[in-house]
Amino acid sequence: MRVILKILLWPLFALRQLLHWAYDPMRMEHEHIAAARVDRRQFVPLLAQTISSVSYVDGRTLVISSQPAVAGANRVHLETGAQPFDLATDGEFIWYTDLASSERSVLRLTRDGSELQVLPIKAKSRALAFDGKHMWVTHPEANTVSRVTLSSRRKVKGIRTIALKKTVSNTSDQLHPTEIVCAAGRVWIAGRGGLARIEIKSNQQDFIALNFTPMLLAFDGHALWMAHAVEPQNNRWQIKKCDVQGRLISFKRELALSDQPHSITFDGTHLWVIHDDGATKIDVSESDVEGNASTNDRLVAAAFDGEALWVAAPEEGRLNRINIHALSVLSRIRPLERELQTPRNYGRMCFDGSFIWLTDSIETAGQSHGVIYRFLA
Repeated sequence: MRVILKILLWPLFALRQLLHWAYDPMRMEHEHIAAARVDRRQFVPLLAQTISSVSYVDGRTLVISSQPAVAGANRVHLETGAQPFDLATDGEFIWYTDLASSERSVLRLTRDGSELQVLPIKAKSRALAFDGKHMWVTHPEANTVSRVTLSSRRKVKGIRTIALKKTVSNTSDQLHPTEIVCAAGRVWIAGRGGLARIEIKSNQQDFIALNFTPMLLAFDGHALWMAHAVEPQNNRWQIKKCDVQGRLISFKRELALSDQPHSITFDGTHLWVIHDDGATKIDVSESDVEGNASTNDRLVAAAFDGEALWVAAPEEGRLNRINIHALSVLSRIRPLERELQTPRNYGRMCFDGSFIWLTDSIETAGQSHGVIYRFLA
């Protein structure tokens, strides 16, 4: 009986083995193709050069500038201003400030870089924050903030200027507002000696006095983080945080820096402090340093794209993508490496869900020209 079964089933076993021999090479080839897909992209420019009348255009980077020398493929000529600085997105447009102008201090770009709109705000501007319905702008010299109300289609419905004050009774004490962040239904504004808060719904404001002047702000969903100078002449800076009531939260040990911080950003679980010697990773739950990503560069700007941390190094004229877990550099980008000299005057960065945006300015013949970069994340 067993012999008969073997004779009857032998063709099935043979067919199974034949299918396996045929399928296995196909599976291996598919895996090799999938693994090499990213690597093979680097050969596309070379392939394009071998085809007559075809030139390769790298669509991953867009450069927007008023500088005539910055021309060519993926270059857009717009009057970007002289010194673009801070960036924010409302989901539809990219907003940025120009530190060099009081007439064209707040501008917004379409995400494809085709159109630029100047907001009718007549004061020098610095920082931006979006609360879902309004774009907020700080004006250090005027000691005010602007609240730009937007429609559901992101059309400007109105602009209101709000004068800031440290106390209700004393309006002569200038706050000199710099950084701004939206958190817990309020707008938090860094200024001399503390934080100003404005209720988004009622526009009521108050002032939280601190024994230091915050220079950078970030919100982690529960607490507000701040960087401030202790003894800048001796390279001493500190990181502190407060709850949404404005009460300082004590740490187990001091979070001190020996390199000047330029930006702080939150990646969902950790806070990153960008400074003159790289990036410091802080565990927000433990309020303690978890590691340092040293790029051997002075870093001035950062943005998190959901997977990697992008940081800008002006002296090298490049951007580094950092693995937030291994603290290693994944890749480097040198925008306009041939056209522009280093160092660059990088401002700040933001992520809009698809692209990383970076501000820059270049000087030619004694005149400054703003540059806005858009990188595919």
